[in-house]
Amino acid sequence: MDVHSHVYLPRYATFLRARAVPPRIFSRPVPGKPGAEEDRLVILDNEPSGGRPVGPQVFLIQWEGSSASETVY
Repeated sequence: MDVHSHVYLPRYATFLRARAVPPRIFSRPVPGKPGAEEDRLVILDNEPSGGRPVGPQVFLIQWEGSSASETVY
């Protein structure tokens, strides 16, 4: 069993958003939800899945012992 996590630091996520070729993060429309978008991480060219979903789970940091959180794009 492999259990692990990926953390995308703000500077790295910004770098991935600025790229036009993989690896990159891009936004696309959510099927069936007009006006809604989702972020996707594409690591390899021609990924059949269209990339991996990314969102608050990789960008929103909750500091332990605090009710404060920080969005780090």
